[in-house]
Amino acid sequence: MSQYAIVFRFELDNGSAASLNADLKIADSNTISLAGGLIQIQPYGTSATPPLAYCNVGSSEIKFQADASASADKQSIQIGAHINAVAATMTIRVTVNGTAPMMSYQFPGTSSQGALAIGSNVIAFPE
Repeated sequence: MSQYAIVFRFELDNGSAASLNADLKIADSNTISLAGGLIQIQPYGTSATPPLAYCNVGSSEIKFQADASASADKQSIQIGAHINAVAATMTIRVTVNGTAPMMSYQFPGTSSQGALAIGSNVIAFPE
């Protein structure tokens, strides 16, 4: 079994007073490593980072909800995790409540990255 670091990014455009939220569920046998504090929640870029109402992480799911923005500034967050990979790809189902943010992923230290969409997403692990 291989382990890969991955960062998920979520961003709402300027002018949106919606709350930033997402639910990512791994829909196959790959899992999120919960050992050793490998989950990181960080600001992304120069955008405002809204206060989190909650962030729940399990072996197959990351779910978060931020408080609604008090301003019309762009808001964003990134969540880093380590994936225990048992295959060459990972399928993630993404759902959001309300306004859909721009969503993407990146494997740090590699050129492997891509956009995420609501629904099913297949992500190839870097070689």
